[in-house]
Amino acid sequence: MLSAESRACEPVTLEPDPGNAGVGILKVAKFIRQQEKFLLAFFVANFLKGRVFMSTTLTRTEKTKRLTLSGVLIALGTVLSLLIVFKWPWGGSITVCSMLPLAVLGYTYGVKWGLLCGFVYGVLQALLGATMSQAFAGMNAGSTVAILCLDYFLAFSVIGLAGMFKGKIKSHTVALVLGTVVAVLARYLVHTVSGYIFYASYADWFFGEAFVNNFSAAIVEICPPKMLGLVYSIIYNGCYMIPEVFITAIPAAILFTAVPPIRREMIKTR
Repeated sequence: MLSAESRACEPVTLEPDPGNAGVGILKVAKFIRQQEKFLLAFFVANFLKGRVFMSTTLTRTEKTKRLTLSGVLIALGTVLSLLIVFKWPWGGSITVCSMLPLAVLGYTYGVKWGLLCGFVYGVLQALLGATMSQAFAGMNAGSTVAILCLDYFLAFSVIGLAGMFKGKIKSHTVALVLGTVVAVLARYLVHTVSGYIFYASYADWFFGEAFVNNFSAAIVEICPPKMLGLVYSIIYNGCYMIPEVFITAIPAAILFTAVPPIRREMIKTR
């Protein structure tokens, strides 16, 4: 693993930049050059998903429709993850509604299917992070596997929880927004835990050089050394995940209320 000092000299990122799924520094051209790998992985994952996880009560047309819509929305989320609204100097990026397609899938087809779609999306983001960024630079095999499981597979799978309140709250708009908020906050929690486990050693650099102000000085003064890494991870990940909550939940509500065909499709009982 690179030292905090050596990584501080790089203006790129300190962590795998989960705010943009490990791809905050990616160029669209690089994405295009690698697209055949992502498409292969995506279609294999969708084949397995359709064969193993799809309900046998669905008709062939319904299965085809679900797989097609899932594929389109996962691809859309991947493209949106490349569009950066804002990137923090110390790492972490705010994207253009990249979690919204997953939230729509989770609400439309239920939590189980949403979790699975989130996992597929996480696999694609891991491939992006591994092939086109420094997401795993300096990591040993054990740390790489653990980061894959936390920052990618689990973190994006939980977006499927967006449908957890469907049928439990009378208002579909409230159910969708609340479920989306909980799902994105769950992702925030996963990234925070991962950051504390693997990047707590960067806390001194973060509060001493990157995030220098009266607030950070007060944190360093009052926070016990063992807790400083946790506070660092909460702040680092919160800088992009809190905005992502609003950037995902508000458009979800607008999309649901303003586009009747989408609303009708999302509220169907499955």
